[in-house]
Amino acid sequence: MVFGICGYGNSGASAIVDYLRGYSNIKMFNRFEFQLLHEVDGINDLKYYLTGNRERIACNTAIHRFIKLQEKGSFASGMRSILGERYDEWWKSYINSLIQASWDGEDSLYDGTELQRGRWYRKLYYRQLILRAKSSGSPYRIQLTSLRKRYFSMMTEEEFDSVTKKYISELFGLLNLSLSDKVMVDMLFSSTDTSRGMEFFDDAKAIIVNREPRDVYVSSKVHPEDSRFMPNGSVDEFISYYRSMQRFIKSSPNTLVVRYEDLIYKYRETAEAIRTFLGIESLPDKEFKFFNPTVSVKYTHRTSVYEQYAADIKKIEEQLPEYLYDYDSVKSPLLDEELVKQANSVGYRGLNEK
Repeated sequence: MVFGICGYGNSGASAIVDYLRGYSNIKMFNRFEFQLLHEVDGINDLKYYLTGNRERIACNTAIHRFIKLQEKGSFASGMRSILGERYDEWWKSYINSLIQASWDGEDSLYDGTELQRGRWYRKLYYRQLILRAKSSGSPYRIQLTSLRKRYFSMMTEEEFDSVTKKYISELFGLLNLSLSDKVMVDMLFSSTDTSRGMEFFDDAKAIIVNREPRDVYVSSKVHPEDSRFMPNGSVDEFISYYRSMQRFIKSSPNTLVVRYEDLIYKYRETAEAIRTFLGIESLPDKEFKFFNPTVSVKYTHRTSVYEQYAADIKKIEEQLPEYLYDYDSVKSPLLDEELVKQANSVGYRGLNEK
């Protein structure tokens, strides 16, 4: 079984990753985020254009974009650092198995691959010159456009899924990860649509880590260098961003939503819920070594930081009340003597949360 740990930036997903690192029998990929499925021009987008949109020009563009992503994208670069040329061999074999026809042809004026560096406008201009020459009866044959590889592919979802499932399994094999084991993957699915991509696995689940908006916001303020992917310059923009995402963060039979704060303030019951969801019967053999709620508590309810952004925090509390965590109803893990004793008996080596 494969399960993805999903967040949305400053949501605390690393806490679940660190908790599960405590299991020696869980294999994992967490060197960097595994975004192959859901990144722009990745496999999910490719599937849409080959099976959903089914348009002869669009499928060519989608395949070109996927190839470019594998040649220059950050995920592909990370995979090359692990697998070297084997990754290039893998993705080329994968995309070739999806391509039904290829030839040296001319890009359409409306093809998205032509929109870069004004090529579309130049081609339109030259095309008009050619048409004028033809209409005037010119004896010269003019060809100003260069030939470029074109691709074609249209298929059913079942056909695409079958090919992709085979190649995804091969990629995990190259990473020495057997999908017959329990395998944890960081950001395997998108937190706002975990269902997309699960069809490429026989047994897949997702855990979404959600966090209350005040702490997400102040974390982005305290660590702006790591938070440029979210709107933290304007609290109004942040509220719109956060509220919109929350509409699509949902539990399902294959998706568990966990509050980051619950893993800290309700550690035992939340950890048990995670184990039940994943079909794990035992406690971590290295519990508290990588995740320690008595350490992580300092990253919650950061009232001293709230004071620096009092007006913004007040607006968040007024406009996003349903997403606030009720800190008054829970007890700090530091007041749980048994938990503190257990946690302190282990050499903590967790990652820095924010």
